[in-house]
Amino acid sequence: MTVDLLNHILPLIDDGPADLDQSVEMVKQAASQGVTALLATPHAGDNRFSFSNQGIKMVSDGLKKVLAQQNIDMKLWPASVNRLNETLSTKLRDQALLYADDGKHYLLVEMSDKAVAVDADQVMGELFNAGITPVLCHPERNPHLMEKRELLTKWANYGCKIMLSASAYTGYYGDEARAACRQLIDSGMAYFFGSDAHDASDGPRGNHLGEAYQQLLREYGKEKAAEFDQNARDLVNGDRIREHKVKSRKKPKTFGMALRNMLKL
Repeated sequence: MTVDLLNHILPLIDDGPADLDQSVEMVKQAASQGVTALLATPHAGDNRFSFSNQGIKMVSDGLKKVLAQQNIDMKLWPASVNRLNETLSTKLRDQALLYADDGKHYLLVEMSDKAVAVDADQVMGELFNAGITPVLCHPERNPHLMEKRELLTKWANYGCKIMLSASAYTGYYGDEARAACRQLIDSGMAYFFGSDAHDASDGPRGNHLGEAYQQLLREYGKEKAAEFDQNARDLVNGDRIREHKVKSRKKPKTFGMALRNMLKL
């Protein structure tokens, strides 16, 4: 089973497909990349979009019915990717988050590609204190975060797992993002790929997961490619993921301090 952990395949939920036909085309593209299971992850906590967890599950069930009617063999589970902000904190307190696994161990989180949220470190601390493992998606596309990676290193040392976007690793977002992917792999902070597909195009918003695995195999060998694949299965099953040794292991004493110091630079 090859799992795509990050995509916007559900129609009329966020900035993904506009209808079920487009969703089906995205599923077909995913299958062409070797994907056999999809974690459907619309943006949550983003003020551009408004939907409930129940709404996500209903749309996911509708897509599954259409796939069954068309004899398309693809596993599909509802989840979300959550913006690191106060909305996430509120949902955490209200027990209203939609996790990546049934055991509620792993939560997909993200930031804008253009900034580092001021309260991101505080929210991460709340997740760690609640015993949740945050999975930070596509940080390689955020140059502000990559320039001052002490925050990423801190989070990784507390157990945060990084998911790289397949399109960034394969060069669709340019040389800088591709180099950042390699830096995160080399540092031991990266554990997964996700397509982050929003459509079925050949561009950066399409699904390039199979290409990313092939490139990982060429650049890092069979063991690393197999590890990323297994990590994805472990995540959706809620199983323990083998920890990496992260370079520059240094833990600031309090959450919030590292980000405040970084913003002063």
